Amino acid sequence: TIINDAEVEYPDGSGGVWRPRNYDRTYRGPVTMREALTYSINMVSIRIMDQIGAPYTAEFARKLGFSSKIEPNLALALGAASITPFELTNAYAVFANKGLLQPAYFITKVTDNDGTVLQETAPAEPVPSVSPEASYIITNLMQSVVMSGTGHRAGIDRPVAGKTGTTSDYVDAWFVGYTPRYVCAVWVGYPNSDGTRREMTSVHGITVAGGTFPAQIWGDFMRTVTAKDGNVDWPLPKDPVDWSAFSSDFT
Repeated sequence: TIINDAEVEYPDGSGGVWRPRNYDRTYRGPVTMREALTYSINMVSIRIMDQIGAPYTAEFARKLGFSSKIEPNLALALGAASITPFELTNAYAVFANKGLLQPAYFITKVTDNDGTVLQETAPAEPVPSVSPEASYIITNLMQSVVMSGTGHRAGIDRPVAGKTGTTSDYVDAWFVGYTPRYVCAVWVGYPNSDGTRREMTSVHGITVAGGTFPAQIWGDFMRTVTAKDGNVDWPLPKDPVDWSAFSSDFT
């Protein structure tokens, strides 16, 4: 799908106008959806949400396991929701797990000093949330983010899908990524003593974005975690996608 990356404005509901911007303040004109995701082009995300509807998007997020309050407005396309790292990791796991939402838990079992099991948690049944075909396509798109886009610092010489995230005031920076076996989220912030957060800059005065330290931390950590996994990739879904239905730009 071709979407126009151009400036746009919307009524803000209070008599004013909301004028969102791209991170790099540049606008590229018509681009593919893959290119928009690869380079985190805000205008395209907003236009897509405007087409499908913010209420639908907020409701769909529930299917990915989010339980935090999500306001159905267009700013949601840019991450305007307070989400915990745990929720975000669990949501990305849906795509890593071929569309299945696996309810997460923290404690597998409790034993006494003699090794006797006092309590054990059995994994809950996974819940179909997204079709395997859609999950495969989303994963394939997010591989481009790591191979050639904003998340390139997370590359670990094996298949990786993921996405960077940066708040407009540079107080939060993320990278969430996954391999066929593991999902990991990295958040970087700079808290003040009163619990507020401040803008992050590096020792060289460079603002910290999701594609900088978070992606680098993710890559360093996951390179060790996946060292013995082998170069496995996500398998095609049982019912292969009819690629002819997509634009020739979908490569």
